[in-house]
Amino acid sequence: MTNEQIDQLLHRPPSRWLERQLEHGCATCPITKNGVVRIMAQPAYPNAQPAALVDRLLGPGQITDAYLLALAASQGSCFSSFDQRISLDLVPSANADHPCLIPFA
Repeated sequence: MTNEQIDQLLHRPPSRWLERQLEHGCATCPITKNGVVRIMAQPAYPNAQPAALVDRLLGPGQITDAYLLALAASQGSCFSSFDQRISLDLVPSANADHPCLIPFA
């Protein structure tokens, strides 16, 4: 399948649909936004966009972590993760009590 065929089959119909929907308003949720950014940040995606262009996120792997950290902070809970690189800067409402980093060793 050529790139043109892929574009016609997979990209143009949803783009046209979204353009029509935007005339009436459109709503989404954080999980959908996370998915869109993860897909668009993949180097193999046509016209890929660096995830760093979206807010303060550094890469597609951090999007879900940032969402879950924000969810934990909003509920006064903690988010457990092996990812030692999670930054509190990703979520303004998070403090040192919200991430619970699990050591590998």
